[in-house]
Amino acid sequence: MKNNFLRRFILSRTHRKDLDQLLVHVPGPETKIKMRTSWFFDVLEWIRREGIIKQVDGLKTGETQAKRVQYFLFILERNLEWKTKVAKTLRSIMKDTNGVELFVETGVSSQDSFSSEFIDRLQSLILPAVPNEEELSYILTSNFQNQRDLEWLKQLDHETFEKIEKLFSFDVGPEEQNWNQLKDDAKEAIVLLSIQMQALGLSPQIRQRLSEKNYKKISFYVLGKALDQYLNEQDLTTQTVIVSQVDKKIEECFHSLSEVQQHLDDFGVSIQIVFQIEKLEVLLKRIQNIIYILQQKNMDPLSLSNFLENLVRDSFERRSLLSLANQSFSLLARKIVERTAETGEHYITRTSSEYKEMIRRALGGGLVTAFTTVIKFLLYFVGFGGFFGGFFASLNYSISFLFIHFCNFTLATKQSSLTAPALAAKMQGIRNREALEDLIDEIVNTIRTQVAAVFGNILGVVPFTLLICWVIKLIFHNELLSEAKAFDVMESFSILGLTPLYAAFTGVLLWASSVIAGWADNWYAYHRLTQALSQNRRLIFVFGEKRMRLFSLFLKKNIVAISGNISLALMLGIIPVGLQFFGIMLDVRHVTLSSGSLAAASFSLPSQVFETWSFWFAVMGIISMGALNLLVSFFISLFLAIRARKIEAPERELIYRALVDRLRYRPISFLWPSIKD
Repeated sequence: MKNNFLRRFILSRTHRKDLDQLLVHVPGPETKIKMRTSWFFDVLEWIRREGIIKQVDGLKTGETQAKRVQYFLFILERNLEWKTKVAKTLRSIMKDTNGVELFVETGVSSQDSFSSEFIDRLQSLILPAVPNEEELSYILTSNFQNQRDLEWLKQLDHETFEKIEKLFSFDVGPEEQNWNQLKDDAKEAIVLLSIQMQALGLSPQIRQRLSEKNYKKISFYVLGKALDQYLNEQDLTTQTVIVSQVDKKIEECFHSLSEVQQHLDDFGVSIQIVFQIEKLEVLLKRIQNIIYILQQKNMDPLSLSNFLENLVRDSFERRSLLSLANQSFSLLARKIVERTAETGEHYITRTSSEYKEMIRRALGGGLVTAFTTVIKFLLYFVGFGGFFGGFFASLNYSISFLFIHFCNFTLATKQSSLTAPALAAKMQGIRNREALEDLIDEIVNTIRTQVAAVFGNILGVVPFTLLICWVIKLIFHNELLSEAKAFDVMESFSILGLTPLYAAFTGVLLWASSVIAGWADNWYAYHRLTQALSQNRRLIFVFGEKRMRLFSLFLKKNIVAISGNISLALMLGIIPVGLQFFGIMLDVRHVTLSSGSLAAASFSLPSQVFETWSFWFAVMGIISMGALNLLVSFFISLFLAIRARKIEAPERELIYRALVDRLRYRPISFLWPSIKD
């Protein structure tokens, strides 16, 4: 019995009825609608079947589903009795099913919020669809579910569509005169789509971001009135005039959506509003397409095929979680990239004086990190473990990173993920020789800045950590680390171990912190917190108007740094602990912190350690940390910034070639500003 179930389960994926069997047993119009739609589903399954159809009487057929449709029509032309039965059955399906939801629901989000739509789509992927044979929308969505179905539909030529149209109207009997109710259904659909469009377009989230404040003059309201006029007009000449007015009103609605998007660009992005904009665009295009179809006296095959293709495309995109994420997050991702790029501009040095200033700031960052390293070991000796160990490590890092920022020092690895979007912002119009040269100059400036920052951090953290260790020994007559602990620390940094993996993972966290920083900046701008805090009556009463104004401006200026540094500190301290809880032994390796740790370990070891391979493997591990921390965070950020700005492969190839040429002819410029720079 079990083997039988297994065999049937395997066969269920490929089992299809033969065409001869389907044409011999065509259910008549008098049978139940479920039986007729089931037969139609079997026909579509036969069309989608893989395999080759033999050549018949000069009709060249092959493996594509489009050829199967042609073969199906060819067989019906050879047997008019079969053709009559098939035509009557198809017409009866059209007559006994409702087409309103086909126009209203197919490919249109049923929810008005991103979260509800996400849950709805997730459930539709997991749960089987409820059969509803009386809805044309169910027939279409059940049989056209992916890109492959759309592809074979697009392969059907206009001649084939014309034959399909003639098949539906073949040998119509007196009792079948009113079999096609699609035009009436389409008019009802316009009413429902118009109501949705007005409700969404006049919602507070959209309306408050438009320059026009009188709702009766807002384009979405005006379009709704024009659609009512169109549906109630009986005179064809007047109706044509109204249609041209409707087209203008739809264009005005798209202009209003552009105005909302511009507002989001200026004042911060909301996923919820982006989702509503996308839905409004779908509703407007659907209304436009339906009106275009209704205005045609005789449906031409091109219009029919285009409309059907759009329905199918919208249908499977409506079920896709990836499509929903791409639509709703694209603007937010671009905005985060733009805000990160603005911050990253401050971390690129272009002149010798700026380069020297970067080294000075990096030395200061290394000096502060020396204290951070010593405190990290002191916390270890206190005996904090698990969550509390990670929490206090994060607290230590947070204070250190914020102190570095407010002292105008720099931490090298924080820069790479911020500078990448700034570079991507300059990758427009690079087919122009001068623009390409400017971009390569900026890339070289960025790389040189990163090298200087890492060098300055290490130059600051190593000697100052050694100095602190010497002071501790002088005062307490004891080493900061025991010899055994120091040796373990040194071994943990060996390039022969998991150090490169940990360093790459840390690069991912560095990139993630820059994304959080960009999101926080967008969130702060979207909620207009500068205005909200500076004008809050209760806060003004408690702290005073001047203090609240200064505080709001302080947050506006530093929200990126605060959110980025605190998020990085939390991830460096808590994520490894959380992963270890689940049995994933993944640690972090930050080049500046690790350089200080190796310096502290070296102070506690005999001088002979400098002659051992273990020490030099640890040094090589530190070098790999610097490279991987920077490169991983930089290239992830650059890749996503390029994707957000839609920079194509040919432009990227130009950049790669020009960069290689610069490295070949001016290699020193990657390390030190030249006279030209």
